[in-house]
Amino acid sequence: MQIGSYVVFFMIAAIVMVSIMVTYNLIVSERLREIGTLRSIGLHRMDIAALFLFEGVYLLLFAIAAGGLVSLLIRFGISRITFDWIPGFSLFLEDGRLWGRYRPDNLVMNTGLLALILFASIGFPIRRALKRSVVQCLKS
Repeated sequence: MQIGSYVVFFMIAAIVMVSIMVTYNLIVSERLREIGTLRSIGLHRMDIAALFLFEGVYLLLFAIAAGGLVSLLIRFGISRITFDWIPGFSLFLEDGRLWGRYRPDNLVMNTGLLALILFASIGFPIRRALKRSVVQCLKS
């Protein structure tokens, strides 16, 4: 059951990774002048990369908080439904209701995988933008 959930997790993660990459590619291309301006006033490439990664940390924290809240709401909603009418489903039930359990090791692993996906998705567009010269950034 856990292997199946991770297969679904990785499929969703691939879709999320592509969508984050496309979004950040657009964000970075719209902010090329800002990057050029920051570099022309003396910021190094690593400083600008750190700025984008700091924004990524905020995105990660928001994703964790929003995902956790939605998960708790779904768990609360499902726990209100009785599943006694399904034969043999009592293996998964407590008092006739389905309860999700959040194991700390799974939460830590899923958070780590989410962080890895997010920073990998953000890293490629940032690296591509920072390879440009100051003049190329200011021209766009």
